[in-house]
Amino acid sequence: MVLVVLALAAPAGWALAEEAGGGVQPDGLRPVAPAAIAAALAVSPPPAAVGAEADLDSAAAPRDDAPASPPGVLAAVDETTVIDTFERADWPTGTTGDNRWLPQTLLDLRQPAGGRRWASSPCQAADGTRSLCPICGGPAGAGYRCGEPYPADTSPSVLLRLDLSKRQNMERLDLVMDVWADAAPDEGLFVNYVAYDRSGDVAERRPIYSATGRLSAWARGQRLNLLDVRDALDPAWRASFAGRVVHVELLFHSHGSTPGGAGIFVDNVRLVSRAATVPVTPVPTPSIGAVYCPAGTTCGSLQVEAFIDYRCDGNYQQGVDRKLGRQWVEVLAGATPLGAFTKPSGSTFFRLPIDQPMTVSFTLPAGHKMCANSPNPLTLTAGDFGRSLRKKIRFRVVPLR
Repeated sequence: MVLVVLALAAPAGWALAEEAGGGVQPDGLRPVAPAAIAAALAVSPPPAAVGAEADLDSAAAPRDDAPASPPGVLAAVDETTVIDTFERADWPTGTTGDNRWLPQTLLDLRQPAGGRRWASSPCQAADGTRSLCPICGGPAGAGYRCGEPYPADTSPSVLLRLDLSKRQNMERLDLVMDVWADAAPDEGLFVNYVAYDRSGDVAERRPIYSATGRLSAWARGQRLNLLDVRDALDPAWRASFAGRVVHVELLFHSHGSTPGGAGIFVDNVRLVSRAATVPVTPVPTPSIGAVYCPAGTTCGSLQVEAFIDYRCDGNYQQGVDRKLGRQWVEVLAGATPLGAFTKPSGSTFFRLPIDQPMTVSFTLPAGHKMCANSPNPLTLTAGDFGRSLRKKIRFRVVPLR
């Protein structure tokens, strides 16, 4: 049987993208049974370690170098970023930038000394003249003839480094592609989230999509919602990829002796994003900023963190919850207003006098509400800062349902 895996970096499966010219999804694409997904991953080892790329995996904190957008800015237009159309016969040569292929993983996981490789192919094309084929490269794949049945017992793998660090607070964030399928019911296309630890070893590998069908046609605009991803084998796991760097594994896995069809082809891989709309509401401009410590006063340090707490349990879980960057936090220290935006890492700091009560307020992002156990605003006194004169508070929100 044959399985194709795309490994990514959160819930909801693929759906038809509603885009102009996206076409109509042919009938017949359906999920692969969980047992077949589990069997495929059980016999296919994870992709190779990424070495120097390990510091860019999904466990890494989002970068803080993206400028903050002030409240009142509306950005409701879809932006499409083309990752690859695979028109280069020498693919993946030349794929560098924020989103790039990691060709050091372009190998057959079960037959590392030979076998098949992912390659650009003229056998199918959604547009143009080429698409991406999982069995058309390498020593065994070089002689592949278009329409030839896919082979058994092979697992070619390649990774896509997907940089979403500048896409914070998104209203839409989709990975979209066109898929050509001719595969049996227990074979097909899978998408896995692969995360690496700091040493470059695989820390997680989660299947988040599967599809199969005897279409022999292009299913246009297949869409994965990167704001809400779920594990196909563990529905309780969910995550958002916004603001993160994630690794996407494309794995074609075949096993067994059942005669196969012509396999899987992929074309027109792109990101479609839309920044969250921010209500045009006047926000007071801080008169002093985030630091105010007059001479002769006792000052403390206040750290404010904000994140989407999907379970509202008060604990931030990496890979599940989501840091909230570029959100407005205001502190009224006596009669003095202070204010700052959270960084993409979801935190901001204040230095201010604590000799009188202060009120800390958080501006909710659109489409969210505060967790019931996360009060907003908060009132603090000197006793909250303790002997260290430091205090950390968290504002936790959950999407509206």
